[in-house]
Amino acid sequence: DVLQELYMTMVDLKDRGLQVARPLVEARIYQVAKKLCQGFVVQQWIQHRCTSFSEEQLTILRAYFELHTPDQGAWFGTAPSAGKGINYFTSKELVSTVVKIGRGYASEHLYLQRLQLLHLAILIAPPLPASYRSTRVLAAWRVLRSGDAASEAAVLEVLDSMLPVALKGIVLPLLDSSPLDKKLNVWALLPGGDASQ
Repeated sequence: DVLQELYMTMVDLKDRGLQVARPLVEARIYQVAKKLCQGFVVQQWIQHRCTSFSEEQLTILRAYFELHTPDQGAWFGTAPSAGKGINYFTSKELVSTVVKIGRGYASEHLYLQRLQLLHLAILIAPPLPASYRSTRVLAAWRVLRSGDAASEAAVLEVLDSMLPVALKGIVLPLLDSSPLDKKLNVWALLPGGDASQ
């Protein structure tokens, strides 16, 4: 992703003395935080509300994925003329597959936005001592994807010590493993924050 590469370069340059425009970075933090909150709402919707589809929605999905019911004589996978088995998706399997794809897409998108937020947090922070170089914080962050609680705590401790007080309540809950409702409470802390958006 080009934007991630740009942020990584900026973080590296900051370690070498580049000064960044704090108001611009702070404004971007608020934008990314808002997008993250929206993404968490979508993820919550997929998880809790996207459990079944109407027949009309199923028809649209089947047409989009070029899937049909067995009685329509169409197939998914190997053509019947090849003499191999024919696989059909039941409505339940189709819903499950679409929900799984949606959850995966939302999770990946949220991860990339969280990584972007981390880059921005590093850019707005005061210069770090050599033992906490920005690149080391980013390397530790990548470990977080594995779900290692000790690594998460270490990264968040560094962020907590370097973030301006006004941004801690926004950035930290969006990066840590807080429950979803705590993450969504961040919306109220954003400039012009309105959770109904």
